[in-house]
Amino acid sequence: MSFNPKFFRQRFVLAAMLAIVTLAAPMTANAQFYDLELQVGDTVGYPATLNSAISVYMKNYSDTVAGFELWLMLDRPDRIIFQTNLDTVIDTTRWRCIQYSGPNCIDSVVASLYWVCTQYSGNTCIDSVMQYGYYRCNQYQGESCIDSTFIPGWDWMKIDSTEVFTGNFDTTGTLTRGWEYIQSRSLGGQGFDIKITAQANTIPPPYKRGIGPQYGTTPLIKLLADILPVPTTDTDRTVRIMIQANNLDNFAFTDQKGDLIGVYTDTVADTVLWRCQDWADPPQNTICLLWEVVPEPPYDSMSFRDILVGRLDTSKVYLDDGSLTVLRGKCGDVNNNGVVNILDVTFLIAYLYKGGPTPPVLSLANANGTWPVNILDATFLIAYLYKGGPDPRCS
Repeated sequence: MSFNPKFFRQRFVLAAMLAIVTLAAPMTANAQFYDLELQVGDTVGYPATLNSAISVYMKNYSDTVAGFELWLMLDRPDRIIFQTNLDTVIDTTRWRCIQYSGPNCIDSVVASLYWVCTQYSGNTCIDSVMQYGYYRCNQYQGESCIDSTFIPGWDWMKIDSTEVFTGNFDTTGTLTRGWEYIQSRSLGGQGFDIKITAQANTIPPPYKRGIGPQYGTTPLIKLLADILPVPTTDTDRTVRIMIQANNLDNFAFTDQKGDLIGVYTDTVADTVLWRCQDWADPPQNTICLLWEVVPEPPYDSMSFRDILVGRLDTSKVYLDDGSLTVLRGKCGDVNNNGVVNILDVTFLIAYLYKGGPTPPVLSLANANGTWPVNILDATFLIAYLYKGGPDPRCS
């Protein structure tokens, strides 16, 4: 599903490599200079582990965030992949006719969702609703529209059924908990990428406020990934998780009025190609009755215009890629000798109470998955080894 661009506007230092889930750390960007900061957290995990959480963090210093689109990509899909499911998705496109010839519609536009102001206080909009429709230009300056009117409604719809790879995510304890619409997809279909589209509100009530200005360490959202088996001899064990922000179709954050955060407009030259779909009968067969814009040749005519293009303002939006490092070792193997047995319990007790050496990889001693490492981890290992208890679940 795509969203109309008008709907959208727009560090943590290394996390301790001690957990399968991401640990928060303070961002280093200066809040004085940025409107919004976005970071994918650094995390670690063990080979052949499912459900590793990759946390995305956000700080917004001035605007309330009510929607976003975010696309992440892995540079080593042979090490980890985002979890995906093959689902059937229904896409609905609504159209509005803008020109008729008798009973026949000869020109139409897509009717999209827009925020429309319903109440002003001076020049400030204090209440708005989302409506389907389009903006009709009332006045041009050259090729640029300088005044427009919102035309609500739509005339017909087209429903498409598409098989897509949807991604798995977790909003528990995140900033997007309770949002009314969150969807993720792997555009490549192989799990090496994931795109998240989220809105605090859909059209029907109840109304949910977006994320107001905040500077905390609560994740925006958590994505689930699976770590593949990695040979112990492999020295390159870190996978970069990269934010794709090269165009606003894949990266956009919006406030509650539908304005993009951290975006400026730039005027660029644009060439429009036209192809005639219906020529008049002879002898007026040089007259075109119906023109259509086409993306490439062949074409019958062309026009030139200046258009406004939205661009991400990197002086206002700070982005920081993340990583997942695949650790060596096995959870519960406190002495890191490749086997989990009673010697690991003895090693752990000696460390905790007898001044023994620190475990080579402390996270492997966190057998019950709850920090800090203490006697409960030793008890957990004994239950696992001798009483049929659950497997160690280091984090």
